[in-house]
Parts: sequence; C-alpha cells; structure tokens
Amino acid sequence: MDFVLWGLENQAKIHYAMPLRHMVGDAFSYMKEYDEIAAVNKKNGDFHSADEFLSGFKKTDRLHPVISLCVYYGESEWDGPFSLKDMLEIPEKIESQKLIDHALESEQKGGQINMCNALEELRQEGIEEGRLEGRQEGRREGRWEGILEGIRATVRTCRNFNISEADTVRNIMNEFSLSQEEAVNYVKKYW
Repeated sequence: MDFVLWGLENQAKIHYAMPLRHMVGDAFSYMKEYDEIAAVNKKNGDFHSADEFLSGFKKTDRLHPVISLCVYYGESEWDGPFSLKDMLEIPEKIESQKLIDHALESEQKGGQINMCNALEELRQEGIEEGRLEGRQEGRREGRWEGILEGIRATVRTCRNFNISEADTVRNIMNEFSLSQEEAVNYVKKYW
C-alpha cells in the first residue's frame, strides 16, 4: 500500500523551535513505522543477511514519507525559523552546502556519490585553503620581519656614522611611516 503521512498543525503563537518540534514528531512517526516493520520481519524471520537481522529491517523495506505542515494564523507576522537550518549556528568555515551540492550534481549526472570520498575531497579543499591562508600569513610575517631588519640596520648605520638619536628617530619615522613614539622605542631598543 502506497501512502504519505501528512501532519497538519495549526499555530496561533510563534514557536521559535517549530522546525525542531516537527523534526522530532516526524522522527517518532518514522520510528513507529520502523518498529512495526521490524516486528513483522522478526515474526516471519525471513532475513537474507546478518545485517538485515541486526537492523530488523530488510534491504528492500521502505518507510512512507512524513510531511509536516504548520499553518500559522497569529496576529503578528511569523518571525521564527522556517527550517532547522534557520535554527543552527553554523560557523562560516563549515561549508556543508558544498557537500550537498556535490552530491546533487553527481546524482543529476546519474552517478552515485561515496560520502567518504566526498568528505575527503572537502577535507583536501580545506587543507588547500589553510595552506593558502598560511602562505599569506607567512608573507605578512616575512614583510614585518623585513621591516624590523630594516629598522635595525638603519639604527646601526646611524649609530656607526655618529648620527644623533634624534636624527635617527626622524629618519626612521620617514622611512618606515612610524609615529614618533614607535620610532623612539625602536631607537632605544636597537641603539
């Protein structure tokens, strides 16, 4: 028998956990149907593998779709989440959408996707992204080290040529676009 379970709920007040509430209700519906199928399978005992026996669910068993709909008729405009994703705080670094897009693209081409391979591809992309960020950070640090070496060399040269500390401070301020306070600190440090 083919059918779909429709859950219809009327809501007069905004419920900020509505998607979660629906997910739990849907999960209970799926568990109820699973338990019924598993009981029949256990009674009949016609499992074709140890995996089917372990799960109580045959490879060919299927659950019926559960679709939940909330009809909100409150006075104020609904400002709650429309989906579970709206309730999640997902860090920007996690781009799970890439995995979903990759799986959908593969499916549309008629292929299947090995989720382990897909996750490994995403991991590799993350590693490459991290390497790129590391190289950029290294360049910034390298530039800063170069600037510090330039300041040290300038202070040494000025000192070796008996240029006053005040003139050395002005020179460093001009050459390295530093404030007077920063330049004075470097001259004190490297004189």
